[in-house]
Amino acid sequence: MCYDLGYYLSDDELAWAWTLIDKDGSGLIDYHEFAEWWKTSSRFEHLKMPNEKQALLLCRVAEICRSYDKINTGTLDRAQFSAVCQALIQEGILNGKGHQACDFDEIDRSHDGRINFNELIAWFKNVGILDNDSIENS
Repeated sequence: MCYDLGYYLSDDELAWAWTLIDKDGSGLIDYHEFAEWWKTSSRFEHLKMPNEKQALLLCRVAEICRSYDKINTGTLDRAQFSAVCQALIQEGILNGKGHQACDFDEIDRSHDGRINFNELIAWFKNVGILDNDSIENS
C-alpha cells in the first residue's frame, strides 16, 4: 500500500500508476515524467485501477505478450512485437489501421530497440484503446 499526498493507493493501483507515469518504460519515474503527471488536473483520477473490462483486456494483452517473449526478458524485439500485433488484430483488440497501427518506433519510448509492457500499455492509453467506449465497441 502507498499513500500519495493523502491519496491511498492499493498495491494494484500503485502498479497501475507506475505504468501510467513511467512514460518511457524505464522502470523509473524521472523528474520530467513526474512533473508532466503532476501538471494534469485529473492526475489522481487516472491512478484508479481500470474497470473490470479494462482489467480483462490488460490481462489478455499480457498473456499474448508473454507467449511471444520466449525467454522471459519482459520485452519484445521488432519481430516478436510484429507477431504480437498480428495476434492483437486477430483477437479484435487492435484494428491495425489509423491510430491503432503498430508503430514500433512510436511505442518504443525508451528507444532501446525493445518494447516493454509499460510502453505498450502507455501507448494503448494514449491512442484510446483503454477508453471505456473503445472497449464497449469491441
